[in-house]
Amino acid sequence: MRHVQAFYYNGEYYALPEGAEWEPFRRSFEQRGESRHLLRMDRVHCLPPWFVEEECTLTELYIEEPEHMFPTAAELMSRDEYDDRLHELVKATCPGCKRFGGNADDLTGHHEEMPLDGTCILREDDPSYCFRAGVHSAWLKLVKVEDNLRRMIDLGGYEAAEDCIREAVRPHFGPLAGCMIAVEKVGERYALMFSGQGSSVLRLYMDFIVRMAPEEFTAHWDVYSYLPRGVYQYRPATCDIREAPPQVKVTRDLYDRPRLEVTLLVQPSGAEGAAPHAEAYRWACHLIGEDRMLAAVVSLSYQDKRSEGFAPMQLLVDEVDCLLAELGIDGDAEESYQVRYMPRTRKGRLLRGGSGQTVVTRSLEISNLLVMNKPNDLLEHLTEDMNTPLMTIALDLPAEAEDFGAECSWLLNTLAAPLTETDCGKLAGYAIGGERMYLDLILTHRKQGLMHLRELAPILMAYNAQIGIRAPGGQYSWHRGDWAMTPMDGPMPADRPQ
Repeated sequence: MRHVQAFYYNGEYYALPEGAEWEPFRRSFEQRGESRHLLRMDRVHCLPPWFVEEECTLTELYIEEPEHMFPTAAELMSRDEYDDRLHELVKATCPGCKRFGGNADDLTGHHEEMPLDGTCILREDDPSYCFRAGVHSAWLKLVKVEDNLRRMIDLGGYEAAEDCIREAVRPHFGPLAGCMIAVEKVGERYALMFSGQGSSVLRLYMDFIVRMAPEEFTAHWDVYSYLPRGVYQYRPATCDIREAPPQVKVTRDLYDRPRLEVTLLVQPSGAEGAAPHAEAYRWACHLIGEDRMLAAVVSLSYQDKRSEGFAPMQLLVDEVDCLLAELGIDGDAEESYQVRYMPRTRKGRLLRGGSGQTVVTRSLEISNLLVMNKPNDLLEHLTEDMNTPLMTIALDLPAEAEDFGAECSWLLNTLAAPLTETDCGKLAGYAIGGERMYLDLILTHRKQGLMHLRELAPILMAYNAQIGIRAPGGQYSWHRGDWAMTPMDGPMPADRPQ
């Protein structure tokens, strides 16, 4: 085994030339702008910062962004030495883990999970529900019945098809199985729609479910995390809202951009089990499209006592169409329902990271909880029942960047991608202010998420990153952004509420 100085660049690890010093070596790429022949340390049946000599490749490298080179230390060894050390760790560490097959001589899979410091993030002493696995199982069930669902719809059995879907997903979605599910046929294609019915928290969960839809299902189906106009067709569930159509009052106000504040006048229904507010919301989605409403409407309330200023629903249709056209916004894009704001609190309430922050979020409920500790019962309920804790990655702001905004964007995207692209997390938002920035996510697979983050340890260490995982009720576990994801007693002073 030999110690080498190395660096991480664009997802790969490279050894520094023998005798080279880091800072002059990095600056040389800025000055000369030419390619170099370097030893690339490939991750083949090994985990950084430990590498196998037989898997290293001499390659020509041209570095276009030397500011994204991150120094690290590595250890190189033969395959025999690596496997011998791993074998000893498996014998000492893996017994008792529910994922361990019992044969310590079989290293299959351990190369990708057990680093040579023996800190196995994926160890399971007591397996618990995993939302990502639950969604995967639900889709496997739906694939098996999707041809039957299409036959039901062709015969006009929309409600029967929706009930069949609910029955399939209920064991795997937990409380999310109570969210609205709708089906439709448009031309030769079929549509499956999940709706959080206006909740930005539920919309993120619906987005995640839709992202995991397998090709075997989407071959015949379009899957949505909202109720799109022109696809969703209103069908009464508890009462027919069209018998006494809701009226609307609309106010346009300026937040981060012009948005609408909407009040729906909904007549009470005498029918047993009627839910006129939910019916009114679905009727509005039929007319406008839920994605377009989420992009344009910042608040939606209901009242049942008539007063002045209410008009037919066509007013809301026109206002939403006009606003989105003026802003050039596509309601279907994830960015369309982002909100940008500077949090302010009443005296006595503290902000994570202090004042002067700018928050960009896809869920006000999540950001208000994490930034201002503003309680949200629905969010607490979901994170506990679905085992989807909230994660915050706190790190230093880029120093001396030529384009500060672009560098922040690169850093946030680089850290979020390993989680979102592997379905281990769903991006909720971020905050920038003071000396630190914060990336907030819903974790859909906690241990795999941390495993993917450790691959970015050179970046995390360069920006002094701390990782906080919030359990329901507000208890955090903190980890240092290093190879071992070392537990910490608490957050850094700069990340404490101020």
